[in-house]
Amino acid sequence: MATPAWVTPTRRAMRWRPFLAAAAGVLAVVVALGAADAPAAAEPLVLVLVAMLVGSAALALDDPAHSLVAAAPVGFTRRLAHRVAWLGPALIGCACAIGWVGLQFDAIPNTADALAWCVALGSIALATHVLVARTRPELAAAAAAATPAAWVVVLLSTSGGGSFASAVQRSLDRPWTIVCCAAVVLVIASRRA
Repeated sequence: MATPAWVTPTRRAMRWRPFLAAAAGVLAVVVALGAADAPAAAEPLVLVLVAMLVGSAALALDDPAHSLVAAAPVGFTRRLAHRVAWLGPALIGCACAIGWVGLQFDAIPNTADALAWCVALGSIALATHVLVARTRPELAAAAAAATPAAWVVVLLSTSGGGSFASAVQRSLDRPWTIVCCAAVVLVIASRRA
């Protein structure tokens, strides 16, 4: 079976080091929590670890040759889809492996929630990347990398009453609604005007 022509150049062009370093850091925290016989990590710590992992993965979406290949027949959406085809399985596989280690050490209470948040924050980062790339492609990866952390900071800093705090709490309880909203934004933003 022949490999498509885009596979090897895309894999080589992606910045994997930040993602691998963050994955190693998250794994080290999970193992340290388990080795110290600490109680299962609280939800805020798990959210911060997931945001760190997703944010570092978003840096791999950077397309340094954007201005060079902007006039090429392969459009922005297809180049981004090629990067996501590499990055999506790597991120989910890494999150599942870390979740499995967390379950072995009883360091993460609910890996299903952590995986759901990984997908939700990844969707938000991808939608941010597409929105920013429409006007400032050189800043798209950095904005996508910062979005998961900013989202978690907003989630964790809103406490007390009010309609905004209740909306934030509902999004924390139902991460799949965030995935759906981010998917709609992604589809609308990827359309050329």
